[in-house]
Amino acid sequence: MTKLIKTCWIDRYDHILTREEFEKADLINVFDVANSPALLEKYKVEEDKLWAFAKIWMEAAGMSQMVVFIHKDALHHKVPLSTTEESVYHQLDRVTIQEIQLNDKGWEVLQAVMRLGAREVLRATIQAGGWLLQTDQNMALFTQKMERAALQQLLDKTELHCLNESEEEDFWEEVEARVAAYEARRAKVAGAILGMAIGDGLGYPAEFLKREEIKGKLLENGFLHPNDAYIEVTDDTQMALAVAKALHWAQDAGLESLEVSLRKYFVAWLNDPANNRAPGMTCLASCERLEKGVPWLEATDKSSKGSGANMRVLPVGLWAPSGNLLAKVAQFQAAITHGHPTALVAAELTAVVVYQLLDGTTPDKLLPVLFEYATSQKMVYHEDYLQQLWDRPPFRTPQEFIQLGWEECLEKLKSVEKALLEDQAEVDPCTIGGAGWTAEESLATALYCFLKSPQDPLLVLQNAICTSGDSDSIACLAGGFVGAYLGLKALPVDKTQQVEYQEALWETIKWFA
Repeated sequence: MTKLIKTCWIDRYDHILTREEFEKADLINVFDVANSPALLEKYKVEEDKLWAFAKIWMEAAGMSQMVVFIHKDALHHKVPLSTTEESVYHQLDRVTIQEIQLNDKGWEVLQAVMRLGAREVLRATIQAGGWLLQTDQNMALFTQKMERAALQQLLDKTELHCLNESEEEDFWEEVEARVAAYEARRAKVAGAILGMAIGDGLGYPAEFLKREEIKGKLLENGFLHPNDAYIEVTDDTQMALAVAKALHWAQDAGLESLEVSLRKYFVAWLNDPANNRAPGMTCLASCERLEKGVPWLEATDKSSKGSGANMRVLPVGLWAPSGNLLAKVAQFQAAITHGHPTALVAAELTAVVVYQLLDGTTPDKLLPVLFEYATSQKMVYHEDYLQQLWDRPPFRTPQEFIQLGWEECLEKLKSVEKALLEDQAEVDPCTIGGAGWTAEESLATALYCFLKSPQDPLLVLQNAICTSGDSDSIACLAGGFVGAYLGLKALPVDKTQQVEYQEALWETIKWFA
């Protein structure tokens, strides 16, 4: 089932004309391309801009599983024309834009079907045959010395209208607003994903070193990597990509399909030859049990609250369609390997930070938002996902179990708040939030590094790697936070291009933008 949105006229180089532009169109100035290579080059540049806009538009439309389908018919094939008339009108086509549902394969086919015109992109030039036609400020449907009366006569022969009467009001304004919103979100999603990977990789060689040792090894750029160095990531990014795949390919967000998908991609990570970056023992042991088919409630380490629970959770904050689903999925992806209540809550809070930054929460408002959120969730146990995970001594109720996690995380958040108010210039971030080996510590210390200098991503990353604890996990989270806040353009270009797993990272960005 398709819904007609708009029918309009388009020249063979895909310049869509609105009704108003059609009515205002004037005669075209004609230039000989052969004598003006610079003008032809200008056209090619403008055409590249059109392609870029078209790609973004289609991606934006695909964000809600709704895409724009373009059906194109040559006008001169509809009307008997003389050879002379055909040479004049050969570039005129009738285009119908329709809404249509497409699956992933159909989406790929659509992008290859034809080029998309956008009136806001190409306003300067169009090419026809051996000539370059310049239209000033409006796109044209005329060719060499073609007058409006002749064009109108041709339109009358076709019994078609320039624009279908079912055109939705302010169609183009809505498209442009949608594209702008999509671009803004995509920049933040890309910043979060690449910031996470960059921080992880930059912190990798600092892990297990004391702060004084790290500072003694720092290069002039403030990092342990030269500016042109390849950045190899750790299990933090590897497992985050596994979570992203599990979310994207799960049949739905219900417990059964999510558990199957997480098990699949965690086991794939376990057996990946590249899984040689000092992975956490809890993750390894739990994933080994998952591989054997052990139910997740038995496979998880119920006593562990290690940072493995939240170092990988960032994709949940990008994916979640609602706060309620975010809470459940963030906790469950942690619970499948780390069963301590503090691991669950720290993972949820980490995802909430990303979710809030994407939603426009500013750094100065972030801690108050987290405190308020924690208060509202303190007694909430997501039994539909966590099942009987709580049922063990010393806990008497599910609420008592999860409350412990919130209390331990809140204690760390208060330490961050206190340190920011004191504004200590030179301090090991691990003395504020903890060494980062546990989930609540890695969250708190990363959050401190971010909130201390949220407008300066380089300083955030430098402070995060120069820590005496789990430097890669701390920098991984801090890099994800600052990237989610400032967007991709704020991150150092050399590092975004040199970090490992480029294809997988950009694929994840595409999924969640």
